[in-house]
Amino acid sequence: MPHPQDPLAQDSVAPSKAATPAGTSSLHGLIPLRKPPGMISKDLSRRLISLLKQSGIQKGRIRIGHVGSLDPLAEGVLPVVLGRATRLQDYLLNSRKVYDLTMELGYETDTLDSSGTVLRRAGLPYLSRDTIEAALKGKEGKIQQVPPLYSAVKYRGKPLYFYARSGGGIRVPLKSLTRSVHIHHLILQKIIYEKRGTQTHKQQNKEDHDRRAHAAQLHSACSALKLRVICSRGTYIRVLCQDLAYSLGTLGTMSALLRLETAGITLEQCCTLEELLCCPQSISSRLLPLESMPVDLPRLTLTDQQLRWLYQGKTLVYSPEDLQHNGQLLQALRYSTHRDQQWLEDAAQNAEEHEKNHSDHELVLLITDGQGSVVSLGTMRLSPLQNAGDREVLQQHITAQSRIEHLALQRGCTLTHKRALR
Repeated sequence: MPHPQDPLAQDSVAPSKAATPAGTSSLHGLIPLRKPPGMISKDLSRRLISLLKQSGIQKGRIRIGHVGSLDPLAEGVLPVVLGRATRLQDYLLNSRKVYDLTMELGYETDTLDSSGTVLRRAGLPYLSRDTIEAALKGKEGKIQQVPPLYSAVKYRGKPLYFYARSGGGIRVPLKSLTRSVHIHHLILQKIIYEKRGTQTHKQQNKEDHDRRAHAAQLHSACSALKLRVICSRGTYIRVLCQDLAYSLGTLGTMSALLRLETAGITLEQCCTLEELLCCPQSISSRLLPLESMPVDLPRLTLTDQQLRWLYQGKTLVYSPEDLQHNGQLLQALRYSTHRDQQWLEDAAQNAEEHEKNHSDHELVLLITDGQGSVVSLGTMRLSPLQNAGDREVLQQHITAQSRIEHLALQRGCTLTHKRALR
């Protein structure tokens, strides 16, 4: 069994036992909403707050946030978190995003979408499907993106759109704000031609379809593309359209964007603000509680005594023997999302350096009680390096997950309290 380390005052009160302070939110969870085009993300949150107060569902201060944001032109999935669920907002942001988009070719605007002012025009290209798909393939994987001037990325404490609207955009060194993002898949859904319409017609047979499609490619310029993008957090679809158009030898501008998935929430799960306005009492039934939220973190169940130790500021120490008999803890160590996979690699490859600095990388877990309720966030670390045997593990040609499991079974690990969710 794990044992506590560095005990503090024994009369500390567990956060899970504390009542909700008067005047604060009693709704805790996630509402999957569909944002309509023509509205900024914050407007959706503000209107939901007004609805909760006017309908009497919630009184006093309401803690609210939205997972990610969508440009005014865009529509689709926008999860809104309420109450204590706002403490999990950052972890929901790390999930993959899925979008359907339309990219118009032949012009470019200042905002990189069709709502902006046209800056440049170019002739429409004559492109084959093979050429387009080759260009899409070249944009997959880890890429570098320079954020657009019309965006919320901060420079010297102010969002970039502040400089754009005040005429100071020319002074912003955008390249210094370059970020790495990951494009998992770019899928061509439809080619739209200038004169011959789309490539997908109702044909009598496949041979006729192929003949007409080939004729369209030969005699009609390509005016727009419909694509599906599966990407990481922080990806600017407008910039992706611009870069893709350049690789096709033309200019491009995003004209439509529909987010199909984010934070583990799909479009099919979402409701509209109008549906909530028609029936405010349905909010409670649409609310996903903390236990049902698709937070991409490993979970660990603790006893009431272990929870009290954590709340008192103690560190739970798991020996190698404890780990061998705790399948849930081992599963957490094998956790394989992209973010925590990087933690595994760093912790394994830099174990000796961590020993010198006394600062192992952290793995965040959701802590649940015996009834399965999510009560806290915890922080797991490998115990300090003990002997040269650890270094031998690092030399083995095995996966990072196997290395971290070997190290944990040799060194053990510790668990500390990070943040209460009750």
